[in-house]
Amino acid sequence: MQLEDGCPLSEVIGKVHEVSGLFNEFEHLKFKYVKDRPATEVFVAGVMGLGCNIGPYKMAKISKNIPPAKLDHAVQWYFSIDGLTRANDKVVNLLNDIALPKLLQKNAATLHTSSDGQRWSVARDNILSKHSYKFFGKQKGISVNAHIDERHLAFHSTVISTTDREAASVLDGLLHNEKIRSSLHSTDTHGYTEVLFGVMELLGFKFAPRIKGLKDQRIYSFFRRPGDPEGHIIPSGMIQEKIIVGQ
Repeated sequence: MQLEDGCPLSEVIGKVHEVSGLFNEFEHLKFKYVKDRPATEVFVAGVMGLGCNIGPYKMAKISKNIPPAKLDHAVQWYFSIDGLTRANDKVVNLLNDIALPKLLQKNAATLHTSSDGQRWSVARDNILSKHSYKFFGKQKGISVNAHIDERHLAFHSTVISTTDREAASVLDGLLHNEKIRSSLHSTDTHGYTEVLFGVMELLGFKFAPRIKGLKDQRIYSFFRRPGDPEGHIIPSGMIQEKIIVGQ
């Protein structure tokens, strides 16, 4: 598998490991009696097999000198959720500290982030998979809620049920990485609730969801605002602070 400029994807992943040490975060699930650690190319093949949805077995078949049993063992025993999360954080933190991604940032003083869910059908039953005729027909599937910033740094993702509202996992991503500090966060309609608006304000995040049917929503504010000739949204009610404090 190659990129458009002819550089193999395996070389790109290997070079990223050399710079960031991302595969060092892949630890064996057993801490005792662990045999020799797999070579770097085995981890590269595992990442490509899972990330490109090829699968470990087929990935081993199209790779040189990587037996299917060896790759399957590495994926089963080294590719844990915690390890993958730490490895992704290493790459994100590395990109966050270099100059090139900052060229995509509109304002150096602020960082716009967003999150959204992608639906994926699954072949095997698990706790989170649910039926959804709209997205999967007669099959089951899950939703992956991913966080990304305006520099295209994917700094967090979590798997949720398709029946769960994405708003519940928005804060998980914003509070996950200390280096990625969002100034303004956007979601679609499924990514907001009234409670989330309040919690985001308390935590210092500006929240700007793209709400469907906004004209039918009832908007509240802490402050009374006069009519706005520029056509901005005017709150239709005020939040009763005394009642909140009293409770």
